[in-house]
Amino acid sequence: MSNEPTQRATPVHRRGRDLLTVLILLIAVTAMALVAYGQVAASRITRAQAELAPVSDGVSNRVATAHLYLVQALGGDPTVMVANDVFRRLAEATRLVDSALIGGPSVDGTLIHAAKDPAVVEDLRLLAAQVESFTSQASSRWLHRESTGQIGTRWDREFDGLFTKVVGQTDRLSADLQRTETRARQRIQFVNIAVLGTLATLFVGVAVFARRTRRTIIAKNEELETRVNDRTAALALSEARTTAIVNTAVDAIITVDDRAIIRSINPATERIFGYEPSELLGANVDVLMTDEDQAQHDAHIHRYLSTGRSRILGVGRETTAKRKDGTVIPIDISVSEAKVGEDRMFVGLIRDITERKRVEAELQAAKAAAEEAATHDPLTGLWNHNRIIEILMEELSRSGRQGSPVSLAMVDLDHFKHVNDTHGHVVGDEVLREVAARLQRAIRLYDAVGRFGGEEFMVVLPGSEGEAAELAAERIRDEISRQPVITSCGALQVTASLGVVTRMGEIVHDATALLVAADTALYDAKAAGRDRVTIASMLTS
Repeated sequence: MSNEPTQRATPVHRRGRDLLTVLILLIAVTAMALVAYGQVAASRITRAQAELAPVSDGVSNRVATAHLYLVQALGGDPTVMVANDVFRRLAEATRLVDSALIGGPSVDGTLIHAAKDPAVVEDLRLLAAQVESFTSQASSRWLHRESTGQIGTRWDREFDGLFTKVVGQTDRLSADLQRTETRARQRIQFVNIAVLGTLATLFVGVAVFARRTRRTIIAKNEELETRVNDRTAALALSEARTTAIVNTAVDAIITVDDRAIIRSINPATERIFGYEPSELLGANVDVLMTDEDQAQHDAHIHRYLSTGRSRILGVGRETTAKRKDGTVIPIDISVSEAKVGEDRMFVGLIRDITERKRVEAELQAAKAAAEEAATHDPLTGLWNHNRIIEILMEELSRSGRQGSPVSLAMVDLDHFKHVNDTHGHVVGDEVLREVAARLQRAIRLYDAVGRFGGEEFMVVLPGSEGEAAELAAERIRDEISRQPVITSCGALQVTASLGVVTRMGEIVHDATALLVAADTALYDAKAAGRDRVTIASMLTS
């Protein structure tokens, strides 16, 4: 017989046990409902993130593409269909933002639920306003181009600023979406952990209350062992996931200790910098730096460890790095600090931005080419007709404010039609290019020369009058005719006739009078035998 005392369950014990059992069951059902709700909420968050995440990328891509096409169209590219290539994309960007704000189908028909988070809603409203401003500015520039034939370069800085704001706002929207999802998942995770913890505590209490026998202790030990094994498996799975993320990341991820020694790298580091892992692990991180950064790095580390102040921790910045073969590449880098036990570690996230820099350079080159095409004659490289007229107007305005003279010389090549008819337009173009070069050599640094049309050129001579203007014109005539022009058909003697006029006194912004007077003087020079300079009567107020 057993010596252990037997215990009979009294009605009070039974009622208490039954009540506790019911309570446990209710709490368990509630907990499972909360967990299920958390899973549904997580699914909704994931769906909302999946719906809203493409909005920022879609808006950024469409605005960037529209910006590039508009620059090409303003530069005179006939292949750009402005309505389709520019304003259709801007309209799609607006529809994307509106769909995210109020809910509805996206531009591709995908249903988007309206954003709920206040920060995301505010980001979308700001983005909508910036896209609207960008569209308005683009429309104004194009209408100005259509009505005047001019690009309106004075708007470049404002227009580029609007484009930068739109791109920056899409980045903020992406960041806020990520933060919103993270916060929501953390809340759900907290609820799940609290529920599971409560359940575990209650089940342990029931086990202690119901059975205090060795079998219960063994069962409890087995349960704990199972939980430990599950936790170990979960940690292993989490570690495997983290390793997979690090190994598949497109950016280089490097950890270094407080002595700047590299402790770990990911495969992207090998691809970007060209090193084998054995060559980097244990090496100083300055092996990846340019000579200039190497000279300053140790001092930065020492200053941070001594004072705790850093200008780069937690802040992304652009700089350069050096590959194994010595190639210097542009990178975007952000550095953060982490504690692993008692050790201090620094984690660097590095992105190779070579391709981005190449695209930026191409955009800048396209912009410069558009500006060049808008103001320069493509054959001679001189100012074109519109720009030389603008320069004349500017000098007339300056003359009116300062009371200084300004002279205008119209230059026309003699018998140029004969050159084209005899030798062809290819040779004629060679002559025009050489004459343009001689004109540039003959004028002063602050004079301006442009191709007025055909074989006719205009020279603006600020501050010149009377004899000085005549001497400048004679210098131009002599430079053109002094030496034959060497062409693919041989040497050709080229001469020019010039008509010169000077404007003095208070100016009304009207260049027509000067042009008419200079043309009249030019015709007089032609009539007098060509290869000469004729001075028109001086124009005063």
